[in-house]
Amino acid sequence: MAESADLDRMAQEIRRTAEECGAMVLGSILASELLPAVAVDGDAFPTLVKHLRPRLIYLVLTKFAAAEGVEARFEEEGLDRDLKKLAAKWKAKDGQSSRLILGLMADGILHGIVETADWFDEFDIEADELAEARQQAEADAFARLQEADAKSPR
Repeated sequence: MAESADLDRMAQEIRRTAEECGAMVLGSILASELLPAVAVDGDAFPTLVKHLRPRLIYLVLTKFAAAEGVEARFEEEGLDRDLKKLAAKWKAKDGQSSRLILGLMADGILHGIVETADWFDEFDIEADELAEARQQAEADAFARLQEADAKSPR
């Protein structure tokens, strides 16, 4: 279980370890589709940094913003009533760390982790459920239109 404070602590520990090892921390992530990769346990990552002494560490710590998160998730600029309701429910988490992405390359292999706060996983589940409900409502409305069109005299 990870909370926002755990993500902040992990990011701070990685920055401190990177400084001790002389590694540069970049605020970006590697595109890993074509790279051999291994998932690393979050608590083991500082030990891995100390052992491998990489020159670069990739670190992205995202801060949550409910309205922007809902807009991005639903790819909409304006929020309708349902989306505003979802954003309002999660607004109390604004400014908290929601996801930590870490990576480093060693011997041609990407070592990385993606940690999310437990509450952010819950937000994702609720957003997915709302997206499914909206898609089902659209499909039902389309089916009713087709049915009405098929019944109307030509």
